[in-house]
Amino acid sequence: MLRPQLRAKWDDPDALYSLIVSALNDGFVAEVDDASARLLAIDQTIERGHVIRAIVLLKLGRLDDAEHVLRAAIAETGETGTLLTNLAKVEDARGKTTQADATLWKALTLDPNQDNGLAWWTARERDYGGESAYVAALEKVAALPDSWRATLWLGAQHLKEGDVDGAMTRFR
Repeated sequence: MLRPQLRAKWDDPDALYSLIVSALNDGFVAEVDDASARLLAIDQTIERGHVIRAIVLLKLGRLDDAEHVLRAAIAETGETGTLLTNLAKVEDARGKTTQADATLWKALTLDPNQDNGLAWWTARERDYGGESAYVAALEKVAALPDSWRATLWLGAQHLKEGDVDGAMTRFR
């Protein structure tokens, strides 16, 4: 059923992207390998096509290929938070944790409001040092220029702790 749907949207980057993401969320990685290569070839949104292709390659264990795709996008568009976050995932998959952390932090300095990067960063920090490390990580990102998502998450943390006044201060 998936293959005919992909073929029906083969020349429509937006629709093809949506189908690939849906399939990935349902665990159909190998089934969208060709489609992600097609999206890379036809997508005018350079970052989107490259990131989806790299995610598929990463999930297939083709780390060198995933890195190559991401570095090609960086060469074409420059570093972005999304490209670097996905590059950090490749580094992490290789067991290069320190390098992945540095790349992920650089991604957040470029785009501190990137949901995927922020969620991963704070989860890693929580794993390393518990709840206080999670809050410290949010504080660190909240201090970056143009950051707003971490501040909202800090407000939610205050609510979780029953501190409505602290939450309202953050939300304001």
